[in-house]
Amino acid sequence: MAKETYDLGIRKIDNLGRIVLPKEIREALGLLENSNLKITLKDEVIILEKTEPPCEKCGR
Repeated sequence: MAKETYDLGIRKIDNLGRIVLPKEIREALGLLENSNLKITLKDEVIILEKTEPPCEKCGR
């Protein structure tokens, strides 16, 4: 997990509901195209967590 804090300003949501994760964040977390992110909503905070794909055998 990245140990630094990145304040990269405000990002807009496009008409399809997408946002762009800045390159600095993707690089810090080792996120590549087709990487998996877990999305959690807690109160009014959206949490994105790097995760591995589920196991094809057990689904976890």
